[in-house]
Amino acid sequence: MSMNISILIPVRPLTEGKGRLSPVLTPHERQNLNRYFFTHTLDIISQAVSPARCFVVSSSPEILKLAKDRGMTPITEPKDGDLNRALEQAAQAARKSGANALLSISCDLPYLLSDDISALLAAAKKSHMVIAPDKNRTGTNALLLSPAGAIRYRYGENSYAHHMAAAKRAGLTALPLLRDGLAQDIDTPQDLSEWPCQNYL
Repeated sequence: MSMNISILIPVRPLTEGKGRLSPVLTPHERQNLNRYFFTHTLDIISQAVSPARCFVVSSSPEILKLAKDRGMTPITEPKDGDLNRALEQAAQAARKSGANALLSISCDLPYLLSDDISALLAAAKKSHMVIAPDKNRTGTNALLLSPAGAIRYRYGENSYAHHMAAAKRAGLTALPLLRDGLAQDIDTPQDLSEWPCQNYL
């Protein structure tokens, strides 16, 4: 059976993300930064796959409108703000549209390149689960599951280890994918100071 992959992009409201940067950025600057990260992610993903295969889940009307304007499917996130539940909701919609493989990806990866997306899709031909950890190898920045729904999402603290353990319990092959574009995010003032692009303000 051929692989029909859909992309799931969970997004918090622009006013909520990157709270750890509060010591160096105003609320307005953080909002602009979050918007920059989100639109950058959409730009890169759209270079690799059709927007029609992308599902953006958020509680923010602004985010959902941006996604719809780009030809992506907007999905209103449950009000409880649970990331795993939001992803399950988006996954269900993607499966109904015919997806048999799902790639969930963070929306705050400023170094992300289209080659990183292509590498994820290529790796999916070799393994049931492809996982891209963050730079500390504790979190999960991208997770590709084939078949769709092979394991439940376990985002949160130590999600990398939890996803790997879940794949082992389910008897799935799991392939870690270590790439700078997928691992490098900006969470701290130090991360921000090392980022060469400062044109988001």
